[in-house]
Amino acid sequence: MILGLDISTSSTGICIVNKDQLEYCAFFSPSGDDIFSKIESITCHLDELCKKYLIEKIYIEEPLIAMSQKFQTSAEVLKLLIRFNFAINYHLYKTLNIKPIYVPFSSARRILNLKNINVLDDSLVKLTDVVHKDKISGCQHVMNLFPSFRDKMFMGKNLYSKGKYLGLPKNCVFDCSDAVIIALAGDTYVRETSDT
Repeated sequence: MILGLDISTSSTGICIVNKDQLEYCAFFSPSGDDIFSKIESITCHLDELCKKYLIEKIYIEEPLIAMSQKFQTSAEVLKLLIRFNFAINYHLYKTLNIKPIYVPFSSARRILNLKNINVLDDSLVKLTDVVHKDKISGCQHVMNLFPSFRDKMFMGKNLYSKGKYLGLPKNCVFDCSDAVIIALAGDTYVRETSDT
């Protein structure tokens, strides 16, 4: 089984994919007042998941690529994100004896041919900018592949944004779909990069 992660200090998308089945998909909001308590909370959550599922590969969204190309992010935020990512990666490596592999989100989108997907789901049509078009097309792709994704994300939960992005899913939903995209593209990315 493949563990896919889109790591963030506010909401981490987590998925477990087994061949063509989405075994698990959820977001986790680390708790705590500082980076250490947030790391502790997410690693405890991941440890519980790893007891339930036999993880064979770990693919994680590359943090700098995702942040620097799309957002104006401060150096302090990037520094915190890199530390947070590293701590979680190292914990997974020490716990599972599996080296996590970073996958750039742009490579994952290319591998899965997401640039050519039209957004068809009327609950996702409030497009306000290119960033959200990319995120929505990825989320739509995951829902097309795994109809259960919608149920896992939205059943009994209010995960739609308010304000400027009214009607769009909240970022935690995109974190989950990004984790699935990274997990699905990981093997191809590894083959491509090992051939060069």
